[in-house]
Amino acid sequence: MFIDFIFSAYRYTVPVLLLSYFFIKGNNRNCLLNAIAVSNILLIIYCSSELWQIINFLRTAFTYKHEGYTSYYSRFNLFSPYGHLFYAMLLAMIVPFLFLFKKMKANKWLVLVELFLLWWSDVWRFLQNMFRDYLPSSWSVNYDGYNLPFQVLNYLSLFIGTYALLWLLKKLPSQQAEK
Repeated sequence: MFIDFIFSAYRYTVPVLLLSYFFIKGNNRNCLLNAIAVSNILLIIYCSSELWQIINFLRTAFTYKHEGYTSYYSRFNLFSPYGHLFYAMLLAMIVPFLFLFKKMKANKWLVLVELFLLWWSDVWRFLQNMFRDYLPSSWSVNYDGYNLPFQVLNYLSLFIGTYALLWLLKKLPSQQAEK
């Protein structure tokens, strides 16, 4: 997916922003709340694209009966091995939409829950790959290290553009508190 860098960047930048928020006093806390709110908006964009991919996968899976049964048994069945992890990952894709509400836009506790769910989705991916025999011995060499500078620049430019748009629309949490 072309916006997967948002997922990775959110998991690494928001904990830094939250720790900074708890240790910094004064007016700088408003800037950190604004940055968290912008990160949440970017995560909503990413999650909406992921949910669209899941919907398309379900359409394809149930078109072909055998794949539909396999996907049901391995993912959608709550009592299958690691089936509950799929629902935790799905919850991680749905929770960010709570950030659309004004009171939840920069809620620190909801951000912590979302971070936990996002890190838990990596556990799900790891266990699902182990269960399906996608072991490292079966991997081919795939190194995308050269993409990292471009992903960082993409995230920074998207972050700055979203921040500017929310600032112009007066939708940042610090601007909402002034009213």
